[in-house]
Parts: sequence; structure tokens; C-alpha cells
Amino acid sequence: MPDLPPSHRPAPPRKPFGNSRTAANRLTGRALQRRNARIALRDGFTCQECGRVTESGEVDHRVPLAKGGTEDDLNCQWLCAEPCHRNKTIRENGGKARLAIGPDGFPVSARIAARKGGHWDR
Repeated sequence: MPDLPPSHRPAPPRKPFGNSRTAANRLTGRALQRRNARIALRDGFTCQECGRVTESGEVDHRVPLAKGGTEDDLNCQWLCAEPCHRNKTIRENGGKARLAIGPDGFPVSARIAARKGGHWDR
């Protein structure tokens, strides 16, 4: 079989999350599910920030992996998903909130996003 031109050669296989510095340290699959269940039971499904008992929480790293934290159980805590985990993530990112995305897929300014009904209702 003749050699294919460079534009038709298949790309070399990539590792998932190959651009992440912490990818090799992350738990995946069954190990991640077991760790999350273990942390939820250990903390009694109680948010470690506000004290609210909730099943719809998330496991959070006290010291983020990107800042040298580990996947160890002592570095993990149960937080409620919406207010506490989101606010902690914003604090860790230097207080920069994510931009709101409009129905057209483009970022919306905070002033327009705060309006009831969005930026389409004028």
C-alpha cells in the first residue's frame, strides 16, 4: 500500500486530559465513585461550609489538585452543590465569576444577565 500524504494520515493517539498537569493524579471510574460515597457517608451528607444536610452535594478538595493537593480522603470534604461549592470555586479562582451564556451561545454581560427575562426581552 502506498504511503499516504501527510494530510490523510491519521493523527497519533492522544491521552485523555493530556493537557492537564493534574490528570495523572485524578481518580476515575469506580475508584472515584467509591471515594465520593465514602466521603458523603463520613461527613453524614452534611455540607462542611454551611452545615446543611443534602444528598445533592459534591466532593470537594480542600487543597485543589492544581495547587498541590492530593486525592487522599483527608483532603476531601462534602459541600452542597449550588451555593457553597460554586462560591468556594470562585474564591479559589481569584474571585472571578464565570460569564453567563445567553441562548445564542455568546457571553452576556453581568448587567444584562441580572435582568429578569434575559437580554432578549426589550
